[in-house]
Amino acid sequence: MTTKTTMAQKLQSTRRRVSASRHRRRTCAIVFVAAVMGMCRPDAAQADARSDRGPSGGEVAPESVGLSGPRLTAVDSLIRAAIANGASPGAALVIGRHGKIVRLRGYGFTDWKPGASEVTDSTLYDLASLTKAMGTATLIMRLVRDGELDLDTPIHRYLRTWPLSGLHGEITIRHLLAHSSGLPAGADMWLGANTRTERIAALASLKVRTKPGTERNYSDLGPILLAAIVEEKTGTRLDDLLRERVFGPLEMRDTRFNPLRPTDMNSAFSLAQIAPTELDTYVRKTLVHGVVHDLNAWALDGVAGHAGLFSSARDMAVFAQALLDAAHGGKTALFPTGGFNDWMQLRSFGRPLGWDVPGSFTSSAGRYFTRNSIGHTGFTGTSLWVDPERDVFVVLLTNRLNPSSANQKHIELRYQVHDAVQLAITDMEVTERQN
Repeated sequence: MTTKTTMAQKLQSTRRRVSASRHRRRTCAIVFVAAVMGMCRPDAAQADARSDRGPSGGEVAPESVGLSGPRLTAVDSLIRAAIANGASPGAALVIGRHGKIVRLRGYGFTDWKPGASEVTDSTLYDLASLTKAMGTATLIMRLVRDGELDLDTPIHRYLRTWPLSGLHGEITIRHLLAHSSGLPAGADMWLGANTRTERIAALASLKVRTKPGTERNYSDLGPILLAAIVEEKTGTRLDDLLRERVFGPLEMRDTRFNPLRPTDMNSAFSLAQIAPTELDTYVRKTLVHGVVHDLNAWALDGVAGHAGLFSSARDMAVFAQALLDAAHGGKTALFPTGGFNDWMQLRSFGRPLGWDVPGSFTSSAGRYFTRNSIGHTGFTGTSLWVDPERDVFVVLLTNRLNPSSANQKHIELRYQVHDAVQLAITDMEVTERQN
């Protein structure tokens, strides 16, 4: 945990940067990070005690950033009603606008069983496929921008075990990012007593079903291979690389793989701070808790390009704001060399590489996030959406598959929350997106 002395030093450093800054957006970003990283990082006892009974330290009045307070109160009611209806045992929500936080709260509990911890802004959730966008795509973008990787180079140039001929030999990094490689959606990588390296290498034996670049079929195998490419290129495992290049610079101390394991930088988290996921009656024969839900990620030692990251609402707020700052042209710790918007224009099948867009009214973003918005969802019930045009982001974390992934009630909750947040905007016109 962070000591009081260290936190004081952080706040003093933040104040110096604020007073020295002349750029409005940079100033907003600093104040925002100070709010999340400083005021909203209580000790473990305080974190476990806080729930949705009142505003957390980082929240500002919605009206100060052009949002309606009563309409946001309706968002709280939507989430509580969904929990009562069995959508999830609990949820964490972050809403930010103009560099400020208007919601940073937990609702309900981490589990359905009596005695479970209340959800707070420090509760860890299994992010599932948000790992693809926040982790793998971010790293690939930075390596491409730095000239270390090329989008259109066949991946066999980076992976020594990958075939050089046939359709396999045509697959590029761009195809893997765009889900257009022709590889199947997944594979049972947990079967067999193989090492992490051997399991990844075995993907080369899978049949490429369509010519690369001709069809989009969502696949976990693309990000898994992208992570392998990054690891082979840099000589560093994905978890260490993300800590060094992405989450560390952003001071996201809650975001990591394998949260029950201590690292050389941080201690392990307690089970009480982590929301459990599904009751696995197939392989692990237990309620999955503190360990990645996805079986392929689990088979890869919990560290994979498609799933495995855990994070909290307070950390997700920092990441979402960094995305907004980058979308507004700022050079941030997330994208220190800039060029984020150029990357977002590199689209395939109507989507930016590594991210999703609100392509229909049935999108998890709802009806009002603008066409330039980007986001992603996770199978476990997590989602992140940022709207640069209206300078707003929403992060909703649930463990909706507790105790069973058959539960789909979170889908409607996402629509409702995202629509309600957009309709709470009062300082500009909000209309339904035309697709």
